[in-house]
Amino acid sequence: MDQKLPFRPLEGVGIGAAFGASQERLKEMRRSAESLLDPLGVVAPIIHAQHAWWLHPLEFWELAGRFGADLLTLQLHTAAKLAGRQLPDVVEPQPDDARLAEPVWTREPYQTPGARPASDAAPPSGGARR
Repeated sequence: MDQKLPFRPLEGVGIGAAFGASQERLKEMRRSAESLLDPLGVVAPIIHAQHAWWLHPLEFWELAGRFGADLLTLQLHTAAKLAGRQLPDVVEPQPDDARLAEPVWTREPYQTPGARPASDAAPPSGGARR
């Protein structure tokens, strides 16, 4: 039953070809290990993005700095608006954005549509809420 296959060296692969796995076999092993460890394919794109960041560190830190500055600007603007200051919006909504078509977004932008207004939650001025 155990038949040994005759050794036929492949042209141009070198003397270690008999001991190495073929490229297709290595790819198949990598795919099966990847599907076992990451069946939904979530981790692989993250690792690919990290490799891209490592290959271009200056561009990564430039974008990270720009993101941090934009985030800080937005947070300070939001804090000022919540404190009652009248400021122009930092980011203007696109006119064709259907998500912001409800008028409540322009009247009370810090409240979700369908929720009670913040004024309903405050206790009456005469004392504690019962």
